[in-house]
Amino acid sequence: MTKNFLLFICLTLSFGCNKGETTFAGTPNIWLIPELEVYQGAGKDNIISIDNPQFKTIEATNFLDDDNLVAVLQVGDEIKAYPHAMLNLHEIINDEIAGIPVMINYSPFTGTGMAWERTIDGQITTFGVSGLLYNSNLMPYDRNTQTTWSQLEFKGVNGTLLGKPAIVHSMIEMTWKTYKTLFPTGKVLSNNTGFEVVYGDYPFFDYRTNNDYFIFPVTVTDTRLPNKERVLGIIGANETKIYRFSNFADKAAIQVLHDSFRGKRLAIFGSAEKGVMSAVFASLKDGTPVEFLSDIQENGLLKDTNGNEWTILGKAVSGDLKGTQLEVPKSFMGYWFAFAIFYPNLAIYK
Repeated sequence: MTKNFLLFICLTLSFGCNKGETTFAGTPNIWLIPELEVYQGAGKDNIISIDNPQFKTIEATNFLDDDNLVAVLQVGDEIKAYPHAMLNLHEIINDEIAGIPVMINYSPFTGTGMAWERTIDGQITTFGVSGLLYNSNLMPYDRNTQTTWSQLEFKGVNGTLLGKPAIVHSMIEMTWKTYKTLFPTGKVLSNNTGFEVVYGDYPFFDYRTNNDYFIFPVTVTDTRLPNKERVLGIIGANETKIYRFSNFADKAAIQVLHDSFRGKRLAIFGSAEKGVMSAVFASLKDGTPVEFLSDIQENGLLKDTNGNEWTILGKAVSGDLKGTQLEVPKSFMGYWFAFAIFYPNLAIYK
């Protein structure tokens, strides 16, 4: 089956009616978010999820430029990259990694991406794009129950699974060049999707750089940073901490910041030039701290003070701790305005 994605773009940019003026079949009239602030975008399934994703090696991938962003997911020893060039047009990818059914979800208008497990109450489902947006943020629906979910609320907000929390896996972002360097054996989502579309040009004009341009209504509440600045957010139960690329003095080399969050040690790895920020809890399960040296090595690995080498995803690949995976906080990249709207108790690292 093929679809012309020009239709998708036209629908997304043209329709902006309030949810109160539309219907979404199969869901009860109870919402955990303000229904009148939910807007209908492209229509249910007009943005088509990828349900049978194929993957390539890095060597076989030729449709990405070095500065293109990719979202990266690691589970166990398996690492996959999902290009923004494809996520901007599909938003949802129903996949499996390390034997775990997952749903990659990316919201172009808030710049936020993460992975959710697709097994809910013992049943494997797939997700689709409802076309609804809340504060410009993606609202997937699961096909087993037709429940509508909020990406940045991490839960079902309308339907049978009302209030059900998502099981979230954090993803990190980086440039295609950085991914090729750091994870040369990693997989890449193939652009051979069966859809009549060329993956490349950004489809939303200057949206990602124009701080005053919003396609759908948002409630901007915090102007400490530019609306569209890409930041890393660490999400806790009642607080969120924000990290900026400007926190890293050397914009080229991947550097390490040691910090704390909710009483736990954090290590933040970042580089503006490489388009990457990621976070791990810098302690072993027994509480032993892991102290990273300041910069990434030429081989793309970080060394700690005891000589162990680690990836920026928090996995030890050499030394006495080889095979150890550090705990990863709930964290993701996104536009500042989205964090300011959804997580009001914000601290900005200085």
